Amino acid sequence: MLTVSKEFAFEAAHMLSEHEGDCKNLHGHSYKMIVEATGDMKDGMVIDFKDLKNIVKETIIDKIDHSFIYFNASKDEVEHKIADILKKSGKRVFEVNYRPTAENMATDFYNILNDKLADKGIRVVSITLYETQTSFAKVVG
Repeated sequence: MLTVSKEFAFEAAHMLSEHEGDCKNLHGHSYKMIVEATGDMKDGMVIDFKDLKNIVKETIIDKIDHSFIYFNASKDEVEHKIADILKKSGKRVFEVNYRPTAENMATDFYNILNDKLADKGIRVVSITLYETQTSFAKVVG
């Protein structure tokens, strides 16, 4: 199988309410995401890297970069208040229905991009999401 990969970077803040460690506090990360995809070769390529870049940027990166990743079902009132204040002041909030762990985010991005690329005959092979330079979650389909 031939695959192509493209790397993306974004900055975002989150908090993992109900976590026993330091990550329960509001904090940020410099994320790196690697999208690996495959499909039938057409004109010598699986997908034009520029097309892949534009799809990922429009679908995910432009929405999440420099945002607060907000878990809308959090039991922590502080998290809801932070999101409300940011929204009311016109700041970027990326709302999710899961705890914003690297594992959950990678899974969500995998599903979103697979749906988005399917009509082009492209399948996402994996999403690797680095939360730090040495810590990442990887979803392989």
